[in-house]
Amino acid sequence: MATARLFGSSIKRREDPRFITGKGNYVADIKRPDMAMGVFLRSPHAHALIESIDIKAAAASMLARCADKDKFFPLIETLFQMQRTWAVEKPIPPLLAIAKQAGFTEQSFNECLANQQILDGLKETQNRAAQKFNVNSTPTFFINGKMFRGTLTPEELDKQVAPYLKG
Repeated sequence: MATARLFGSSIKRREDPRFITGKGNYVADIKRPDMAMGVFLRSPHAHALIESIDIKAAAASMLARCADKDKFFPLIETLFQMQRTWAVEKPIPPLLAIAKQAGFTEQSFNECLANQQILDGLKETQNRAAQKFNVNSTPTFFINGKMFRGTLTPEELDKQVAPYLKG
């Protein structure tokens, strides 16, 4: 199976025209003392109940956690862009092809997917989110401790975040 080369090559974005045209703001560009990083996990299911971890999604998440630190976010983005190629009946070949672009060998790929500690960590994170924070659906956002369930437009998200950004 041929996989397009994604690491080290530019990819034309079809979404988010305001970011492409330079009219968007990126939180990652803002550096503040004691600033926390937020991570967005996309789901193919809008307003879905979370009942378990999909094994294919778990494998993709495990690979990101095994990747070199500087490859984590590029690999996550690539996995989302290429989700239709690996969220299939036999995900290993396309996941391996993507992982190789992030510097994995077949051996390191297999070792990562066999790492029970990483899988247990994913399950623990899901359980903690459900039990401690009452996260049981997607999307769920937390902004300064306040929970928002359901989709937030960029304008709604900006309205909620803006009061906490000084300067």
